[in-house]
Amino acid sequence: MKFTRNLAAMITAGAILAGAAAAQSDVLVEATFRVDTGAMELGIVWSAIPVPGEDLPPEAWAMQEPIYGPVTELFFPGAYEVTGDAGDNVFYGRVEITPEGPNDFVIPRSDRLSPAGEDSVDGYSCAGAEPCPIVDPTGLSFILPAGWQSDAPFLYETAGGAAASAPSVTFTGPDGNAMLLLNPIRWLDSNGPCTDSAAGSLCIFGAPDGAALAALAVILPSLSYTP
Repeated sequence: MKFTRNLAAMITAGAILAGAAAAQSDVLVEATFRVDTGAMELGIVWSAIPVPGEDLPPEAWAMQEPIYGPVTELFFPGAYEVTGDAGDNVFYGRVEITPEGPNDFVIPRSDRLSPAGEDSVDGYSCAGAEPCPIVDPTGLSFILPAGWQSDAPFLYETAGGAAASAPSVTFTGPDGNAMLLLNPIRWLDSNGPCTDSAAGSLCIFGAPDGAALAALAVILPSLSYTP
């Protein structure tokens, strides 16, 4: 299976204290975080920490007040865990900022971390040792890998009332880090590589690691959509 190798920049969040710059040989670069909530505006408190094992100063970066719209800060290149807290909705992504950029990332909503998650968002989970065949009322069918879960497939509608031609859905791994998205509403090249499926574009959020690629091998050939 051939993938588009587009690992340009994965979201990194870690604006580090100025005093740590002397110990870091890399140059600070700009990174922008944003969410896609359609017409709904949310005040989001952003934070980011270096991924364990990264050769980065350990200090976390965090905002004190919520901000509406994208936020841009300076970070050392490397991998970070980025969180956007909007109360009932929490956005999360593990990303990597590169010196060459562009470092502009759309952070997806995390059902696992959102307090409103399971109460407000229906979905599917595969708790057994074997993959689970799923047939959704939208007409979308797929196989969910063992230990994975998804939110409820939905047909996105624009502010002008136009409906998407195929459903969107987010697949999340057991640890909440590996994430695949089918027909993401808005996707930047820096978010990760995508490949075509029978039900639309299936994208890996971030760098394709072993867990994400193994899940892709199960989900991709199983996707079908019959409205």
